[in-house]
Amino acid sequence: MATTKDQKYECQECGNLVVVVEGGEGMLYCCDFPMKLVREKKATAADFMNAFGPDYKNRTLQ
Repeated sequence: MATTKDQKYECQECGNLVVVVEGGEGMLYCCDFPMKLVREKKATAADFMNAFGPDYKNRTLQ
């Protein structure tokens, strides 16, 4: 499995996060286990609404 630039990996044992700076062949290991690729979720309108709570509709631009 090859890594590519800007991919993010997380160790399932200790929680360490790694961002790939230079891609290459092979796998990333931490705590003697392969690290898991973190898939980033795209922000949606629902995420924005949840960030402001139930009163997001009452906010106005200034």
